[in-house]
Amino acid sequence: MKKYLLFCLVLLVLALHQDLHACVGRILIIGISNSTNEQLLAEMVSQLLSERTGTNVKIVQFSSSRDMYSAVKKGEVSLVIENLERGSQLVSKAGEKHSRELYDAVKRDYRRNYNLVWFEPFGESRFYAPVVAIDVLEILPALPKLLGKLAGVLNEDAYARLLKSVKSDAAARQVAKEFLKSRRLI
Repeated sequence: MKKYLLFCLVLLVLALHQDLHACVGRILIIGISNSTNEQLLAEMVSQLLSERTGTNVKIVQFSSSRDMYSAVKKGEVSLVIENLERGSQLVSKAGEKHSRELYDAVKRDYRRNYNLVWFEPFGESRFYAPVVAIDVLEILPALPKLLGKLAGVLNEDAYARLLKSVKSDAAARQVAKEFLKSRRLI
């Protein structure tokens, strides 16, 4: 009986140790500018990652792109919600017409200059996309597939409705949560 109790106690300690270790692990920081568009998309990404992977996620707003990318270079930000227009300015391709060629060029330059990988854009005309640090992909290898699910259900019409809800004083966090639940993503 004592051996059985000791065995159960050891299993309990191991189980608790695993849970505690998972909770105090690395926090994924999402960097955004101070815009409603990016706030809503960051909330969606945050909740999707938290619910589906158990990852701790924090959203940090920056007053300028320079500050945000300085934090990226220091390793303080792991994921950025970026749009093609601002991204093209950062890699000296400003003024070029929005196209798949521009997206591919920006994607290539971000990888080379910032060690960031552009994912497929969300289904929105401004070409917002999650941009992720390469080292995060080693820690969360399912991230591309998971964020691809979000990109697949977030079309322009749905996004416009969600954005309108946020602009009418509804919290971005709540709007994002309701959308993700309605699409059975969380």
